[in-house]
Order: sequence, then structure tokens, then C-alpha cells
Amino acid sequence: MQHFVVMTNCVCKILLAKCTRSAKVVLSHQNYRRILGILRGYRHLKASNGLDRIIPLHRALTITKIGSCKDVYSKLIFGASTNTAELAIRQWMKMRAGNNSTLNSALYYSQGRTRGLVVHHIPTVWQAIIREYGFPVAVVKSNLMWFGYVFIHMCSGIFNFVKIAGGSASQIFRKIGPFHGRYVYFDDLSDSQIPHSGTDSQSFDIFSWYLNWPERVPNLTVLVHGRHKLSSCTRNGTPILGTIWPVPLFTEPRALVQFLAWGFAAISLSFLDLFRGRWWHALMLRDATVAALVRFQSPDQLGREYMFNQSRVCNRPLYTYEAEQRGSQITFYFYSINSEAIHQNPTASTHFDWLSMNWPRYLVWDSYQADFVKSMVGDGAMIKIVGSIWFAADNIEVLALPKTTIAIFDIVPARASIHCLLVPQDIYYIPSTTTQFLTDSFDCITAIGASGAFKSKRQLNYRNHPQYIRFVEKISDEWDKIVTIDPNSSAYSLIEKCSAVISMPFTSTAYIARELGKPSCFYDPTGMIQRDDRAAHGILIISGREELQTWIGSLELPGPTR
Repeated sequence: MQHFVVMTNCVCKILLAKCTRSAKVVLSHQNYRRILGILRGYRHLKASNGLDRIIPLHRALTITKIGSCKDVYSKLIFGASTNTAELAIRQWMKMRAGNNSTLNSALYYSQGRTRGLVVHHIPTVWQAIIREYGFPVAVVKSNLMWFGYVFIHMCSGIFNFVKIAGGSASQIFRKIGPFHGRYVYFDDLSDSQIPHSGTDSQSFDIFSWYLNWPERVPNLTVLVHGRHKLSSCTRNGTPILGTIWPVPLFTEPRALVQFLAWGFAAISLSFLDLFRGRWWHALMLRDATVAALVRFQSPDQLGREYMFNQSRVCNRPLYTYEAEQRGSQITFYFYSINSEAIHQNPTASTHFDWLSMNWPRYLVWDSYQADFVKSMVGDGAMIKIVGSIWFAADNIEVLALPKTTIAIFDIVPARASIHCLLVPQDIYYIPSTTTQFLTDSFDCITAIGASGAFKSKRQLNYRNHPQYIRFVEKISDEWDKIVTIDPNSSAYSLIEKCSAVISMPFTSTAYIARELGKPSCFYDPTGMIQRDDRAAHGILIISGREELQTWIGSLELPGPTR
């Protein structure tokens, strides 16, 4: 009998493995077919000048108010954000259901099919806008997908509520006292932005920048971020910790009871409203649970400041309204200047997402970026010019380099299936431009006997264009005086060890180099960039290989170079 059970288990495992492999093959085949359909639709729109409709469509979705939910917002769900509830809903939808990747893929795929109907999880109000721009919508399928999408997010909100309530009950049962700390919370960080070392070693990360910033919150005892699985470390003697939530869980029974009462009422309302057409309450339930945690938490348990970066762009969480109402500072900061489109190609602009921002305070690098923010959100915005803001952690050390080294920074081109979704009309950030930028830079540097240090913007992966990957892999074979720097190392650290910097328009490294007193330029190998483009922030734009050779030859590099 025992041998029979063992044999049965083995057979089941083999069958399960085969089924899993078969499922993966089917899914991979379906995904491949969808990618082909997306590319086919993209080429069709490009050939018929249909791409001109994509950017205006996104802009319309960003700025058009959702009339169906006008004045029908429950304060139970939105709390302190009730007066701006429509904007909060629109921001949330644009960043998720209507972002470039998901919506553009649906638009292109519809054009690559025979019937040409857009099938996507979007509400009827957005379906009408999409039809206005010449894209027919499969109404029934899209409505069913939207209902399912909202229902899933409502379930996610219920799960959030259970996690917060359960975690708080556990703390109360174990008699864990309140958190006695004066802290600042940093949202939307990845592992590469968190220092991994446990010491106070030199690093150009956002935490080190904040602690060195004269206008930071004083007398902090800890800095907090959302990557709770990473180990803690310190900067300038201040601990850096990861947490699940932007505020501590409840430790007082009364606060937990209030939260439980709110939760049962909010879940009931969301469920009922979902079936009577008021889908926005169910959609925002997940965000509302965190906002309720802030609302019922003791004020001394809230962060003194909540820091958000430009990866979130327009999507301001509901809890920030509660925190602001209770005395916390809400700050949006830029970690780069590469936010504006090339002036020569304004139709490639991704500015539409910025138009719905409503952050209380913005930290920008210079007056150019301040003017950009004002152009997006109006002159009434609270803007502070603070210079360059450090962001990525120095988890990889840059080794010593020759004194004649010139740093080269490019912008990594995405593979065709991804590039067409993100910036469908952008004809600049493509492999031919990037490889020409690198080839000209390397040749001009080595021609005068100098050394080059090339740092790619990020680690190469499947999202990058294969042509670019092949080029980067052969750099050491083609140019023996060009050193490839680990993408995870800090641009600041590399620039400090170099004599000059060449950057591809319009990456932030050119600005950082100028700030550090290094000769700096943007090199445009195509001649497309206007020399007075405001996106250059006043940095010299060099056009063509001959101009680049002249500029490099004029540098006063230390030691003999010829």
C-alpha cells in the first residue's frame, strides 16, 4: 500500500509538471500572438498617420472630468479628500487603467485585428472619449472587464482592511506600545535606492541627500521607507527602516474599534454601490483603508513629512490628504531633469500626466524645472529650488580611473514592442541614435589619447533593444580605452572621478556634472535637437561629430593626452 501511495504521488507530480509546462507554452504562445498583433496595429496606425491621435487621447483622459460621479462621493470612503474626490479618482485611473503601456497595447491590438474593436477594462465615460478619437470600443466586453477589474480592487481593499485590523489586534494583544519616533516616510522606492550597507559609508542616495538638506524636518530619530523586507542601515547616525504601512498600526483598542466600525460600513457601501453603478467607491477602497489608518491613528504617530518622487507623477494617495490635514508635510520631489520632451518633437510629449498633479509642495532642481511645473499645474504651486537631488544608493563602488577619463552617459532604447507603447511617436530614443552617440563619443575620446568611462542608465534586460545590447557587449573589444561601469553604481561617484562628461539629451548627468564643476555637454549626433531647447536647462548642446571632436580637444585634461 505504501509503495502504491508513493507511486501515485510520483505520477501526480509528473502529470502536474507536464500540465504546468503545457500551460506555460500556451500562455507564451498567446502572449507572442498578442505582441505580434500590437506591433501590427502600431505599424498600421503609423502608416495611416493614426498615431497623431494617441497623445491627444491620453491628454483628454487626463484632463476630462468624470461627470458620472459628480457630487456623489461618500465621505466615508474619501474622508479629507472628499472635496477633490473626482480628481483623485481620475489620477488613480490614469496611472493604472489608462497608463501608456496597458491602454496603448489595447488600442494597437484592436487595429491589428479584423474587427478593430478596443477591448479594455475602462468605464463607459472613457469609452466615449476613446470613440471620439476614432477607436471603436467593444462595449459589452469592456464593461464586463471593468466590472471585474473594480471587483478585484474592492477585494484587495477588503484584504487590506483585514491585514491592518489583524496586525493591530496582534499588537494590542501583545501589549506593544506606540511608536515613539520622529520620522519621515519615503514612498515609491525600489531596492536600488535603499542603502544596503549597515554603516555610514559615503553614498549619494535620497536618504543622505535629505539628511544633508538644510530645510529638512529637524530632530529626526528615524527615516522610513516601504521596502520592509530589506535590512536596516544608518546614514549620518540616523536609522533607516522598512515598514509595510506609511504609519504604524494601532496600539490603542479605541482606535482599532473606530477603524473596525469604519471598515464594515465602507465595505458594505462599496459592495452596494458597485451594483448600482457607483463603482468609484469600490475602486478606491484599497486606498481608503490606508487613509482610514491615518485618520484614526494618534497624530504623534504620523510622519512629520511624506516624500514622493516623480515615478508616481500624478497619483496622489488618499492618505496624504488625511496626513496633511493632521499636520504632516506632503512633498513631491524630482530625482532627474529628464521630464520634458524634445522641443523639436513636441508630439512625443508625455506631459499629459503632469497636468492633473495637485501635490502641496514640489522640490525642483533649478528655475527651468520650476517653470515646467508651473506650466503644468499653475503659478500657485509651492515650489522650492534645491539643486540636484541624490537618489540611487552607492551599493556598487566606482574603482579608481585615470585622470584623463571622460564619462559618457546614454539613454537606453527599449525594444520595439515596448517602445511603441511608451512613446509611440518618439523617433529620437532609438538604437541607431544611441549607438551613434556612443560610437562618436568613444572615437573622439580615444582619438586624443584620453580614456572613457561608459555607464548605462540601467542593467540590461529583455526590455532593452537587442541591437543596443549587442553593441554594449562588444564595447571592450572595439575600444580598449573605454571602461564599462556597473549601471548600479552612482552617477555622482563616477562624475567626481572624471574630468568631463558627455551626456545624451536630456539625461540629468549633464546637470550634475555642471553642478560639480566639470565640463559638461549634451551631444546630439542627429542634429535634431534645437540649441536653445529649454529641456537642456542651459547646458551646451553639441551637434555632430566634428563639433564633439572640437569640444573634447578644447578640454584642459590633466596630464599628456596626445
